[in-house]
Amino acid sequence: MDAIYKKIKGQFYNKLLIAIIIGVALSAVSLYFVFVCQQADDGLKIDDRFMALEVRPGSPAAEAGIRTGDRVLAIGGVRLARIGELRTVHESVMHTVSALCGVLVPHRAVPYEIQRGEAVVTVSVVPTRIGLQGLEFSVLFRFTLGLFFLLLGSLVYFRKHTDRLALIFFLYCATQSLYLTMGYYSSFWNCGIIRFLFYAVSPMKVLSGVLFLHFFSALSSPAEARAGRALRAALYALAGALIVAFAVTLFRSELFTFVYWTRDCFYYLCHGAGVAALLYQYVRNRANPDYSIKRQQIKIILYGTTVSVALYLAFKLAIIAGAGGGTNIVSENEQILTGLLFSIVPISI
Repeated sequence: MDAIYKKIKGQFYNKLLIAIIIGVALSAVSLYFVFVCQQADDGLKIDDRFMALEVRPGSPAAEAGIRTGDRVLAIGGVRLARIGELRTVHESVMHTVSALCGVLVPHRAVPYEIQRGEAVVTVSVVPTRIGLQGLEFSVLFRFTLGLFFLLLGSLVYFRKHTDRLALIFFLYCATQSLYLTMGYYSSFWNCGIIRFLFYAVSPMKVLSGVLFLHFFSALSSPAEARAGRALRAALYALAGALIVAFAVTLFRSELFTFVYWTRDCFYYLCHGAGVAALLYQYVRNRANPDYSIKRQQIKIILYGTTVSVALYLAFKLAIIAGAGGGTNIVSENEQILTGLLFSIVPISI
């Protein structure tokens, strides 16, 4: 009886801890959404060549006389063409922190240098707060996707709280939710906020990749082996080292580009290795009758992964073939499709 009581008590505390994590993550996502809505908005949407694609009617940009087709040369004295010339992550970050951040403040006039045909004019734009109506679809999509991940992970855990894999899946969904939502920022925000987001989001991205690989490897090969446990321990140690390395770049900024790309490579390699582990076990056990149910589960996940990756790669090929292939600016559509890439897989699960 004592053993049963301890087991029930342990499950209660586990559920309580998960409920606290859900509350903290949900609060973080909600507060960040409110924060984003309070930022400055000029109502102007530009492409990677800084041409005005859309000027929202009644927006500060429209009231200042900016029209669709105008080219924005500078905002607040900062030349936008310089952004397109930056090729390394470190250059982009340093330029953002040194020149762009804090340029747009709600209800404070900012000079915009506009090229219309051959003429170059300067207009004064008074940004307002974004509000819900001013958010781009890609931003709303990110927040919706973040909530989806959090709710999906919570549902799976509370339905199968006795399964260790359900806990790993929940933690993956929670870290992915925070990364997706808080990974969005504007270069014109407050410098302190941008710095905080750079260094707060990175641990979430690293942990998300490790948890994804941990879950997929455990799902494809449920039997615990000493080698498997050692490999997972090494992965978590490497993730911790990357997080520490990113913190070091606060003091050694010349390492930022290397650590940034290492972090991203680690994230995508973990996802690729997780899918590869599933595929390996699927092929290896194709003649094993005891593995038939697991093979059907893996098949569904692999189908979802294949569809999402194929859609994303097709989009990337179209971008590379077009005029925007060499830019360091991520388009709204690319943000949306990247989100879809990481949502179809958990839906399949």
